[in-house]
Amino acid sequence: WWFGDQVGGSQVWARSTTHGAAPPRVGWKVPWDAPTAEPGLLFVDPAGVGTSAPAAVMPPAASAQANLSPAALQARVKEATAKVEAIEATCQEALGASKGLSMASGEEDLKESHQNLLKQQTSLVEVQKSLTQDITEARKGGAPATSSVTDLSKLSPRLRVLQTGLTTEVARVKGFLAKVQTGAANAKKQAELQAAEEKDSKELQETLPATKELVSSAEDSVEAVVMMAAPLIADPPDDEGDGLKKALEEVETAAADAQGKITEARSQINAKLQAARKFAPETRKTALTEFSGMQQKLTEAQKRLNPYNSFWKDL
Repeated sequence: WWFGDQVGGSQVWARSTTHGAAPPRVGWKVPWDAPTAEPGLLFVDPAGVGTSAPAAVMPPAASAQANLSPAALQARVKEATAKVEAIEATCQEALGASKGLSMASGEEDLKESHQNLLKQQTSLVEVQKSLTQDITEARKGGAPATSSVTDLSKLSPRLRVLQTGLTTEVARVKGFLAKVQTGAANAKKQAELQAAEEKDSKELQETLPATKELVSSAEDSVEAVVMMAAPLIADPPDDEGDGLKKALEEVETAAADAQGKITEARSQINAKLQAARKFAPETRKTALTEFSGMQQKLTEAQKRLNPYNSFWKDL
């Protein structure tokens, strides 16, 4: 079935591939050479009950699409061309402004250029959509619209060239911006780390003397116990008089005092070690070395003291 100005006429607007006795209501290709039938463009219904002659009902929008005049098509081509020329100008301006940028450029300049290029990409996509719509609409004009379709189609490669240039330049500027931002972030991180090192190092230096003093005091107390007990060990008395009792009590009292100092020093060092694990890397390394060394000294002192904690009984 064909839909035209008259039976056998040369002006044809739509075509259906069905072969029924009556024209179909839907499924018409508009214009007649369209690749597929778009729903809603043309409806064909009988004129009335008892009448075999069909009447076509065409929505206003479809009628306008199927009857595009040469003047309207030329106006569409002119408008599309102006849009393409305008986007070309703005894109070339943005591309020209970004060409001089490099890794040495400032972060703000790179940001501004990157945002401008992205803006041009968005505008370009809109122009491409508009051009695609123009071509689609012009094709509905049939054979008389061929030259207009050709003129509109010639604009597409120009847009593709712009898209390629923008995509390449956006990637280049984005790479520069990422490196500059990474460098700035690293510099900031380094400055923060340096400040943390200085703060933690100061805290460590303020803490070390007092902790070392605790360890030294514990070591001295152990040494005193050893010296007090040495004569009794070297020459044990034969009797168990008051003098011996007093000497043994003094040794055990001194040993208890030394043990208390070792316990206190160990407790302080453990607390310092926990705090030191939160220090900046270099200061943390120094602190752990210092406090671990002190723990080792306390361990050695404890070994020396252990025999004197029950000195009276053992002797």
